[in-house]
Amino acid sequence: MSDAVELMIRARFDAVANSTDDRDWNDVLGRAGLNAEYTADRRPTLLRRVPTRVALVAAVVVLATMVTAVALGWPEKIVDFFSSPPAPTKVQNWFAYDNATAPAGMNPHAISRETRKIMTARFDASGRTTDHPTLHTLYVAPREGGGFCELWTDSDGGCAPAEIPSTTAESRAAGPLGVTWLSLNDDPPAFVDGFVRSGTAQTVEARFADGATATIPVTWVSAPINAGFWIYTVPTPHRVARDALSSVVALDANGNVVGRESAPQTQPAWNPKFVRQTLPNGRKVLLPPADMAKAREAFSFRATNGSRVFLWVVPLTGGGFCQIANFGMGCGPTEPVFSGGLYGGLRSHSNRVVFAGQTKPEVATVELRYQNGDRERLTPINGLVVHDIDPAHFGLGARLLSAVALNRSGKAIVTRPFQPKDPYTYPCKKPINLGHGVQKCVSPYR
Repeated sequence: MSDAVELMIRARFDAVANSTDDRDWNDVLGRAGLNAEYTADRRPTLLRRVPTRVALVAAVVVLATMVTAVALGWPEKIVDFFSSPPAPTKVQNWFAYDNATAPAGMNPHAISRETRKIMTARFDASGRTTDHPTLHTLYVAPREGGGFCELWTDSDGGCAPAEIPSTTAESRAAGPLGVTWLSLNDDPPAFVDGFVRSGTAQTVEARFADGATATIPVTWVSAPINAGFWIYTVPTPHRVARDALSSVVALDANGNVVGRESAPQTQPAWNPKFVRQTLPNGRKVLLPPADMAKAREAFSFRATNGSRVFLWVVPLTGGGFCQIANFGMGCGPTEPVFSGGLYGGLRSHSNRVVFAGQTKPEVATVELRYQNGDRERLTPINGLVVHDIDPAHFGLGARLLSAVALNRSGKAIVTRPFQPKDPYTYPCKKPINLGHGVQKCVSPYR
């Protein structure tokens, strides 16, 4: 039996021990030794203030066994994790897939087989408006060594470490809180959600610029999760600057603030309406309003596998441009906003691997450097580079190691590293089936 399973079993018995006098639920959760922290990902102006994103809850229909708050001294509801229904296979696969495909050192180690269905809630996850809620379900899985991963259907999810992060002043101020902020365009926050770790925190409160406050309902989940999940749609009158949501705080039993997250300073979001349009070559695409007469094909060539690689650049009528390629598309402002002189990555599709990137004006050349010492130089065309990776560089020991942006004097401006051991970028003839819908190439391409 694995240590993780043993830990979960101990936590289960801790949660129900001494049933005649379980007045100190905080102590029970603390003795279980498991706390909660996103990570990262997914809607317009979705701003995360902690290393990892977590949960949502409010107008909640709980689909689990619950204990009354009064009996345990909590002002909210508590869900017994082990009494909650097991998640369907497709949801367990989602967590397992996340484990299998995570970059080196970032595997969350979610115990996918222990995923539970915790609750349902109505909220709007579209990112365009928060006034048309739909039903979503929260699934939570414990992590090996503590913490948890969560998924809200048709919305988002993430993972939380066992320990409270305290590496920055901001994370120390947040204390047990983890908050995600959603702003529409450049407006004040319209939607906020997150988690609160079990411990001293008893309630979560929204605080507004005009001095108003509102208690945010929290649903607490027992060991081994040991966290409460919440969601809050900001009332329409508080979506203006003078009365906006300014912070979310966690309070202890005496009303003292034990954690605070302040609303971030938002930047105007680029959030246009997409419409169906036609490129000069007859291809139908969904784009913001664009000047199709000025669309140009910046790249067009045959890849080494015989397929065609192309990239169109289309200026937008409201400023900015879109790139449309047969390996993906994206839109953004005319002036690059990324740091350094180069932004780019590898795109794989149908046994083809393409390097695509955007450069700033000071970049004269992009040099691709491979594990075996090979180097290739690319000249940006209108600030763009596209290059088909030769199959000779698909095998371990010969893969792309870095892309270096050089100025006109040949001096390196910035180096973008790659992970040669990434098992999901390069094709192989006989991938290993890992289950959960995941296949992995573990041997060199042949």
